[in-house]
Amino acid sequence: MIVNGPIISRCCWLFIPILSVVFIVFLQLADVVRVDRLTRSDGFLNLLHRTRPKSAATLRRIINAVSAIFMGLVAYIMFPEFLHMWDTKDYFGVPGVFTVPWWPIKLVIASGCACRV
Repeated sequence: MIVNGPIISRCCWLFIPILSVVFIVFLQLADVVRVDRLTRSDGFLNLLHRTRPKSAATLRRIINAVSAIFMGLVAYIMFPEFLHMWDTKDYFGVPGVFTVPWWPIKLVIASGCACRV
């Protein structure tokens, strides 16, 4: 048991940060977009805004529309996967060591993207 202890603990602590990142990113996505705090490179848009503010505003609207379409597609694709994982009770991880159900991850991705739209 002493020999297996470090191996088991490394396996468990490897999965938890991966799942946490998914939860953090998709749960905060709708809010950061709502308050216009999404991390992106605005250098070109800021330069364009100084010389042509209407063109910069139009380009921002286009970027926001494309991102909303993309997030809608991700939500549309992920919701049936969530329902499938809910029905099959599929798990992620090493059986007997550390397992996590897939459905909460799929639900967070689908709902985070749907709230963005």
